[in-house]
Amino acid sequence: MLALAAGLAVLDARPAAAHDALAQAVPAADETVTTELSSVTLTFSETPLAEFANAIALNVTDPAGTSDTTGAPVADGTTLSVPVEVTEAGLHTVTWQSVSSDGHTISGTYTFTYAGPVAAAAPTTPAPDASTPAASAEEEAPTSAATHSATEPASSNLIPWIAGATALAVLILIPVIVILALRARRRKKAGTADPAETAGTEE
Repeated sequence: MLALAAGLAVLDARPAAAHDALAQAVPAADETVTTELSSVTLTFSETPLAEFANAIALNVTDPAGTSDTTGAPVADGTTLSVPVEVTEAGLHTVTWQSVSSDGHTISGTYTFTYAGPVAAAAPTTPAPDASTPAASAEEEAPTSAATHSATEPASSNLIPWIAGATALAVLILIPVIVILALRARRRKKAGTADPAETAGTEE
């Protein structure tokens, strides 16, 4: 009975200790990839527990430690994959975490070398040139000049009117001035003759 009890204890302990394991990886550990790589896929010995999706992770980083993953990991049966976009050649690191069918968390990491084509870096917007404000000022200068030249004809059109009005005023004033001068002269003469005429009358 003691032997039977010991055997049952061993049988009960074996399943409890048997966690799921990573069965296959693409790219594999220490592999050198020479073709374009768009995803990393891991295959486990058992299907990960879907109810613990928040605890499942898969990430790929380049030699500088920058993540190459472009989306969330997707579980399909016993496989776990993640899309990647490789922008630098060299040693890449795969870090993964999953939940075993017995509820325990399993994780691991491995490296592979990438020697295939790399994605072009996103174009950067050039900084504005310091000469741009000067160019804008130069562009505004012709506009101001055009506005000034547009106002000049209007002022020039007023000159004939002003000259005409001045000439008309002169023509009107000259006779008035002459008449006033003649009247003043006559009054002066009349004032000079009055004493003589008064003296003759007295004699």
